Amino acid sequence: QAIAHFSNVLQHNPNSAAASAGLSLAFALRYLGNGRDDTWLQRADASAQQALALDNQLALAHVANAYVLEFQGKQEQALTALAAALNLDPHNLLGLAGKARLLIRAQKFDLAKAVLDTAIAQYPGERLFPLLIGTMLYRQGNYVDAELAFRKSIELDPQAVTAYGYLNAVLLRQNRNDEALRVLQQGLQFQPHWELYNNLGTSLFAKGDYLGAVQAFEKAVHSSKGNPNSYELWANLADAQRWIPAQQKGSQESYQRAIDLLTPLLTRMPNDATLNSRMALYCAYVGAKKEALSKARSALLIAPALPDIQFRAALTHELIGDSN
Repeated sequence: QAIAHFSNVLQHNPNSAAASAGLSLAFALRYLGNGRDDTWLQRADASAQQALALDNQLALAHVANAYVLEFQGKQEQALTALAAALNLDPHNLLGLAGKARLLIRAQKFDLAKAVLDTAIAQYPGERLFPLLIGTMLYRQGNYVDAELAFRKSIELDPQAVTAYGYLNAVLLRQNRNDEALRVLQQGLQFQPHWELYNNLGTSLFAKGDYLGAVQAFEKAVHSSKGNPNSYELWANLADAQRWIPAQQKGSQESYQRAIDLLTPLLTRMPNDATLNSRMALYCAYVGAKKEALSKARSALLIAPALPDIQFRAALTHELIGDSN
């Protein structure tokens, strides 16, 4: 709907920098929500460049450019663009959210907290900022406070289903599996969203209900109702299928699908430790030992201290028969 509205504005006023920036942001979020189809990102880039060409003093144009750069894997350039935006408009909501998100990803948690404290003071009723605080605390392993932040986000906007997925994840980390399932059902009452089905699959997998997990993950990757272009969803489906003897072939096909979808992302962001470690694991599952070992080594060189990277590297070596 946002794309249609901004496009309508531009039909009547092609020189509207604000509409071009808004259209870029809508395209970028469509790219994120539709499993990273490059077509949407290319459209977002074109609209962001148009907005900057029309008015490079418009903060929203720099925000749009920053989101494109972020999704292209150019994190430092994205932060520079956000600095330009916030210099022009220090209280720009999307600018603050984008800066906090990038700082969290870079594990610069103290800086991210300062940005989020400012944002919450300016926008106390905005559900996005408690969500980001919860994400930051979750990455730090502070599950108790992360839970409170996600519940606050839901309180501010009960129909924003993303927070239910995050709350489910943090409850699972606390071994509160039944409560985690109940949270997902609450979210599904508002919207049958692929993120919730993905979390449902994870919860059922944790209970040992592998067939139920497969069915939930299949909904998550459904071609029309899910997100079929997400490598993580296909990998989750493959993990569940692997536990069902009759679906061993399907598991291999799902892992290969995950590899195919992850490949262009890794080409764009070769220094991302998480992407390298995930690729290593998927390659190990399909028997591509040489590629698995190469990617595992790359991940460890990039981020040797991260527990998740170490875990995936250990599992990769075990799968390819190198338990030492």
